[in-house]
Amino acid sequence: MKKVLICTDGSAYSEESYRYTAWICRSHPDVHIDVLYVTDLRQFEVPLIADISGSLGAQPYQNLIAQLQDLERKKSDYIEEKAKEILKESGFKGQINYEHATGLLVDRLQVDADSYCLIIVGKRGAHCDRAMAHLGSTMERVVRMSPAPCLVTSRAYKEPKHIVFAYDGGSSCNKALKYMLNHPVGDLSVDIITVAPQTISDDLETSLAEATNSMTEAGYKATKHILQGNVETAISDYVDNSGADFLIMGAYGHSRIREFILGSTTTSLLRLCKVPVLCAR
Repeated sequence: MKKVLICTDGSAYSEESYRYTAWICRSHPDVHIDVLYVTDLRQFEVPLIADISGSLGAQPYQNLIAQLQDLERKKSDYIEEKAKEILKESGFKGQINYEHATGLLVDRLQVDADSYCLIIVGKRGAHCDRAMAHLGSTMERVVRMSPAPCLVTSRAYKEPKHIVFAYDGGSSCNKALKYMLNHPVGDLSVDIITVAPQTISDDLETSLAEATNSMTEAGYKATKHILQGNVETAISDYVDNSGADFLIMGAYGHSRIREFILGSTTTSLLRLCKVPVLCAR
């Protein structure tokens, strides 16, 4: 059975991720969706709790922890109800399983991430309104460590009709290509683009043509386009100017040391593009 995982925190971004999950899965009745909410263990270790513990004694501290845990259980119940409601309203008819865990999301994913064909996470989390220009740190960590392709969803749901596939012929792009070929999502227009500084190499041009043919044979309306210029700017401008509502790309193809020095194309595009992004590492 194919399994898809939604990582949720109950935020507005998470609720939109349910709709995108239903869209990408509704053509596959054999898909099993797992919805995972992880209570961040660190919230029980904030300085306020430590101060209360020191000034008021152990009993009030224990009572406060119990109250926080009770609130988390109530929040979890609400998240489960909302997730199942939106998924069903959005047209998903398969099996939905919900799990509430305590700890850290990335640690939890390391246990069974290999069992999923796709992991879905909102671009930002519960505190999105406090720092509008920033990506969610948890989202970036999930994308970096996930062995499966990740769908990073945007704030407002819009059913995708026009996809841009940023293709460079690398292994991560081919992994994303393989996912789209094995999990078709309907009659969609796909622009397969590559960015070449000046001239495109013969190998990349051949790979681009093969990817375009493969997408066409899978039922997509695929065309290829060669762009020039800075990679991040060229891709983000193309997404904006073409009216695309979905982006596919490879993720984090270089070492963390190189990314620290040069910056990450993946992170830049996730920040610049306001559409959902399917990326594979």
